[in-house]
Amino acid sequence: MALQYAKFYAFLQAALRTLRFLSRFTWRRWLIVYAAIGLFASSPLISVLVASILASAFGCGTVNEASVPDCPGGELVSILFIAGWLALVTIPVGFLLFVAAFGLTLLWLLQAAVLRQAQKRGYTGNTSR
Repeated sequence: MALQYAKFYAFLQAALRTLRFLSRFTWRRWLIVYAAIGLFASSPLISVLVASILASAFGCGTVNEASVPDCPGGELVSILFIAGWLALVTIPVGFLLFVAAFGLTLLWLLQAAVLRQAQKRGYTGNTSR
C-alpha cells in the first residue's frame, strides 16, 4: 500500500510541478487576486455610479450618451457615463478570470493536501527502491 501511495504521489507531484508558482501563494494572495478580478469586472459599473453622483452634485440633470450635459464638469460626467459600456467586455472577461483563478485555487488546495498527507505518512520523496 505504501509503495502504491508513493507512486501516486510521485505522479501527482510530476503533474503539479509545472504549476510550481502556486506554492508561493497564500490565502491572502488568493483574496487579493479575487478582489482584483472583482474590481476589474465591476469598474465600468462603478464609473456609471460615480457619473450619476457627480451629475447630481453638479446639477447636470439627466445624463445620456447622446449629448454632453451643459454644466460644470459635464464632459467628465459624460465620459464616465459612456465608459459604462465597457461592462459588456469586462464582466464576461472577469467571469472567465474568476473561473481560471478558481481552478488554480483548487489545484493549490490539492497540492497542499497531497503534501500534508505525504508529510503525515513520513514520505520523503525518494521513490527508488
